[in-house]
Amino acid sequence: GTCFIFGTEVLSADGSSKVIETVKIGDRLLGLDGSINEVLGLVTPKLGERLLYGFNDGPTFVTASHPFRTKDGQWKSIDPAATLQEKVGMIVGKLEIGDIVLTASGEVTIERIHNAKDDPAQTVYDFNLSGNHTYFADGYAVHNKH
Repeated sequence: GTCFIFGTEVLSADGSSKVIETVKIGDRLLGLDGSINEVLGLVTPKLGERLLYGFNDGPTFVTASHPFRTKDGQWKSIDPAATLQEKVGMIVGKLEIGDIVLTASGEVTIERIHNAKDDPAQTVYDFNLSGNHTYFADGYAVHNKH
């Protein structure tokens, strides 16, 4: 599924951050528009043969199907077809150079999208959430898709 690597920081409801692999069921995460979303379940598949992606000068940290919120209110992923396969009915656009994505501290323009292979045996992480199903991963506003 759509996931982030270990070490990805997520924002708790109280504004503190923690690394994604330490999040537990019952934790409360900060979502879009100040929402508070409770972790109802953990999603922890192996990376397998999927690539990891990063933006601008940042590290690779996310799989291609994870949706990000853009300034214009759309959800976009690097691979919308994969997103649709994983979350039937979720309409997403293609995240491209020039898109402006929302972050916990404002907005970031995507100037570069890069990818890399990584250890196929590593665990990657996502959540089942209550509320509006959003959270912040490494500062980016994302949808949990579950």
